[in-house]
Amino acid sequence: MLKTIALVLALLLAGSDSRAADTWRLAGTFNGWNTTDDEWRLQPVPGDSVRFEITRRIEAGRHKFKFVRNGDWSRGHLGAAGQGHLEEPGNDIDLIVRAPAEYRILLDPGARTWSLMLAGVEEPVLLVARYGTPVVGRPFRIDVSESLLDPETAAALSVTPGDGFSMAAIPGQKLQAEIVAAAAGPLTIPIRVAYG
Repeated sequence: MLKTIALVLALLLAGSDSRAADTWRLAGTFNGWNTTDDEWRLQPVPGDSVRFEITRRIEAGRHKFKFVRNGDWSRGHLGAAGQGHLEEPGNDIDLIVRAPAEYRILLDPGARTWSLMLAGVEEPVLLVARYGTPVVGRPFRIDVSESLLDPETAAALSVTPGDGFSMAAIPGQKLQAEIVAAAAGPLTIPIRVAYG
């Protein structure tokens, strides 16, 4: 009988979630660097034994933060070590939010990586980047891929033909277009993003 009880106990311990001992939160400029703020507590990813996540609204602006283990700087915290990589203690992580929206932050403390994804948009925000200098007869590129668009339905960039320029789609780039100015002077380019 004693062997059976020991075996059952060993199986129960082996099946427990190793993450149960750690609680991860974000502490940063958006919450006064509060290491115990449950509004910024990450939850274990369902069905995943190592990663944590949080989805919440983040206001526009430049933010800094770190991932804090168990509500105390001395118990461990992860900071920036390069694009998407973390180290302990690490530098503050810079986060530039161009418009308020729902974001999903994913943390893998074992791999020391993190990522940020757009989770939901109340109202689309079109952000246009220009690559190249507009010169008559020479192409330059516009790119709206950094826009805050509903990730489920944003389909493709559409430029309404207008006076003074021509437009060509860029193969494989739904949210970019090549523009060629036909004349010197101000250039107005009406841009739309189609939803499907």
